[in-house]
Amino acid sequence: MSTSHVILLLGYASLLLELTVVAVPSVTSTWRLMQGRPSRRWALLELLPTGVAVVAFALPGVLCLWPEWHAALGGWQRSPWWRPWCSTASNASGVGLVLTGRCLTLLAVKALRRRVPTQVFVTAGPYAWSRNPALLGLHMFLLGGVAMFASVVTIAAFAVFVLHMHRRVRSEERHLTATGGDDYGHYLARVPRYVPTGRKQVPR
Repeated sequence: MSTSHVILLLGYASLLLELTVVAVPSVTSTWRLMQGRPSRRWALLELLPTGVAVVAFALPGVLCLWPEWHAALGGWQRSPWWRPWCSTASNASGVGLVLTGRCLTLLAVKALRRRVPTQVFVTAGPYAWSRNPALLGLHMFLLGGVAMFASVVTIAAFAVFVLHMHRRVRSEERHLTATGGDDYGHYLARVPRYVPTGRKQVPR
């Protein structure tokens, strides 16, 4: 197992530790939504996509443990146009994204845990320039894993995870708009959903 793959697995281990020890639940987390005693239709519309997204997120970690599956999934390393330097570049960029993503998510979680009970939302730390820095860190982490195990399947898994979480973000924004008042409206207008663009935000 290469050093880059060990770093990726350690990243997954740190994420599991974070989720079990210092987790900060979202208002639209699956657990919170289940408190409303969902119907069977809700279970199909919510639990199934969530399960698919979890599998998509875990895929690079699984390929670390069973690398032979990568070729079965159409890994680009076996393609005739792939060169040795491509593996070096993809692994190096993957490690950079994994480490940066984990650091960003941990900084965001730290800011959330410092929130006082009366705060509806957080604007300090990385939340001053992105409304979803913890999720942005997860996206970077997963993209790093995809870079290490590039294939059509892993790229599709990344797209599935991003789209599913974007839908959750929109749901959370609707909830916070209803509970956060004008302060949250100003925050929406000032801070971008994911990455700063320099343009004024228009809530949708």
